[in-house]
Amino acid sequence: MSYITKYEEATALEKRAEQLRREACLEKLEELRAIPIFDRLVFAAVDRCRCGAGMAYDPAGDSGKPITGYWACSKILLGEAWAGEAHHRYYPFTAFELRSEHQPTAKGATTRPKQADKGPK
Repeated sequence: MSYITKYEEATALEKRAEQLRREACLEKLEELRAIPIFDRLVFAAVDRCRCGAGMAYDPAGDSGKPITGYWACSKILLGEAWAGEAHHRYYPFTAFELRSEHQPTAKGATTRPKQADKGPK
């Protein structure tokens, strides 16, 4: 097998790998979107909005994109408040480092409301 053939084969494999990654991401998003929003939101460990609700992001929505994502008042993400209200804010991932409830350093801390507090899904 010549080096040219090897390069061509490597290029074809890279294209196939890229296609498989795209398909896997889409399948993961479909699975996430099937979960009720309250259950899929990732809440901050300790950070809260001025209104007292926990900050959160939706890993299956615009707020969960790695580069352009943002933490938001969980009431906004749950449709219980409007983003234009003065005390509900957005915090871009690129500018703020909030600790999520899933990080080991959170030691079990979460701003997630109790099940009884969440209301209908």
